[in-house]
Amino acid sequence: MELSINEIGNIKVINVKGRLDGNTSPKAQEELIPLLQSGTKIIINMAECDYVSSAGLRLLLVIAKTLKSKGGKGVIAGLLAEVKEVMEMTGFDRMYENYSDTDDALKALNEE
Repeated sequence: MELSINEIGNIKVINVKGRLDGNTSPKAQEELIPLLQSGTKIIINMAECDYVSSAGLRLLLVIAKTLKSKGGKGVIAGLLAEVKEVMEMTGFDRMYENYSDTDDALKALNEE
């Protein structure tokens, strides 16, 4: 898994490429949690993430809880069909707003 982080205005775009699983989630958590400061807005772009395990879902939960506790907001963009299905089956689709791509997500976050 590869992570790349871009900043567009005051919004951090986190690009996830590859698998988000038990092997990759701890490193991702180590990199991402320090970015979540008071009022942080993030987009998790999962257009190139083809697999999410329970460990990956746990990471998404930790990110959501951290953002909520700090008055921030996170959304997800570009879910592939297989990953979207997992998110829907586990209820994670209700935890994050989901956008078809980062442009739509940026527009929504900037309108808030």
